Amino acid sequence: AYQVKTYQHFSKRTSTSVTVRNNQIKRAASRLNRQGKKQRKKEQFLPEEWGQYSKTLVCTLGQPYHSRGKGRRKHEKVRGTECSARVNARVKATLDDSWVLRVTVSGSHNHDLNEQVWGEYSGNRTVKNAGLQQDVEVLRKAGATAKGILQYLRERAGKKTKLKDVHNMIQRQRVKTQAGLNDAQRALAVLDEFCRQNGGNSAEIVVDSDTDVARIVTFQTAKMKRLFKAFPEVVLVDSTYDTNANRYRLFSFVVHDVFGKVS
Repeated sequence: AYQVKTYQHFSKRTSTSVTVRNNQIKRAASRLNRQGKKQRKKEQFLPEEWGQYSKTLVCTLGQPYHSRGKGRRKHEKVRGTECSARVNARVKATLDDSWVLRVTVSGSHNHDLNEQVWGEYSGNRTVKNAGLQQDVEVLRKAGATAKGILQYLRERAGKKTKLKDVHNMIQRQRVKTQAGLNDAQRALAVLDEFCRQNGGNSAEIVVDSDTDVARIVTFQTAKMKRLFKAFPEVVLVDSTYDTNANRYRLFSFVVHDVFGKVS
């Protein structure tokens, strides 16, 4: 609630559990004993019920950011600014041997804090509600478009979800659904989904009757069918002598109408 009111977005940088901290204290005491040195103060172990000894939160724009782009696409407005604002919470003993949580704040924000910047954070755009995620999966299987799903999420989640967020959500669901499938099963799943997206889409797998091995996979969109039906007499298949990143041959379909126009 505090982050929402102040438009400050913090994420966890480091954390140390009570168990780890107590082990560190034990090792430090053992090291002093081996060296024959005396401890300046008696070792004091933290109560296990605290769970966490310390946690450091940093501004999300202060997290290390390594750009993977090559400058060919438009960047988002939110990028790392090396913001120094951070909050540290640590369990500390008092003089009367009780335990309290000490919070320290350091640094300051070097960027604007407003609703517009807040809405650009990916964590605030992502839909995490389990019910809505299930709805997205149902809509996807029913053949809904990404734009239609985006409108549905914006109306119900009230977030500034973007189209690429919907694509990422759909991709994660596909990976989860196809987990454990082999290459052939995944290919069939992709073709089945392709056919469900539009009633006019079709796909066919040609299997060699002698070896029972799939040799050819063909697919056709509804638009391709309409173009072929309109101009069945002029269809040029240009087999380009080149391959893409997956070393597949590239083919382009060029359709000419009676006026010589290309579509």
